[in-house]
Amino acid sequence: MMKLNWLQFFSSLLIVSTIFFFFFSSVSRSSLPIHFYTTVETNFYHPLGRVNDDLNNLKPQEIIDYFYWSNASSCQLAHDFGGEMRKDPSGLDGQKAVCLDPQVRPPPGDCIIYSFGISNEWSFDEAMEAYGCRVFAFDPSMGKGNHNHSRNIQFFNIGLSDRDYTTEKGWQMKTLSSIYKLLVPFHGERIIDYLKIDIESAEWDVLPQLIPSGMFAKVRQLGVEFHLDNRGDTLEKIIWRVKAIKFIEDAGMIRFDSKYNMWAKRQITVLDLYEAPFCFEIAFYQYLPSSTPFNPVYTFSKH
Repeated sequence: MMKLNWLQFFSSLLIVSTIFFFFFSSVSRSSLPIHFYTTVETNFYHPLGRVNDDLNNLKPQEIIDYFYWSNASSCQLAHDFGGEMRKDPSGLDGQKAVCLDPQVRPPPGDCIIYSFGISNEWSFDEAMEAYGCRVFAFDPSMGKGNHNHSRNIQFFNIGLSDRDYTTEKGWQMKTLSSIYKLLVPFHGERIIDYLKIDIESAEWDVLPQLIPSGMFAKVRQLGVEFHLDNRGDTLEKIIWRVKAIKFIEDAGMIRFDSKYNMWAKRQITVLDLYEAPFCFEIAFYQYLPSSTPFNPVYTFSKH
């Protein structure tokens, strides 16, 4: 009789365990909070995640793989805004990826966009205006004064830099924090829902200054045209650029899109590449608690 009871006990335990296993294995990935699997995937699949924290010895292939990495699964709904169709080869140029997942999307009708680098190409800005955002556009190279481009696009004859100064050409350059303070009367102490930076290699001066300035806490999404190299750059200089991007990722920015510029290719000797893209459009987002104060604890030395 005792043997039969033990047999029944183990049989029941086996049945319960089987039911438990199949129930939890049937829970779909989509039933989990989006931030749960986003964070897990980002950390697990980061192309430099298995590389030693000392990035000084990166191989050329690791560098190019890092720029190509899109981490597309971290955003369930990414749309391209703006861009113009080009030929030879045919394709869209100038578009910016925007993540429309509910937790991080620019709220339609109540969003703020900073757009640096216009060069008389307004497609992204106009698309964001049509989406329902107020756009502040900046470019000192166009030779135009401050003006309203349209009802919800305001242009400023200012350039983005790592310090406030005036160039030999007479361009007024300011840091993001200085520009933000200048525009507080226009939009108040608001989160920048999308920060577009397309400033022809000057992004490498601006990005390392984002975190120590405190402005990192005010940017929900970031889209940057990165220039992988300039002619004559050393491998050490390119590795420094990898560090600059990984710096903001380590601080909380999650990459969700990367596209290379098919019209910007050349030989990159230092990476042993005969013909490779040297411009990449990379987009990121971060979760911003609405009531948590930001205390900058990261520092980054300029190369």
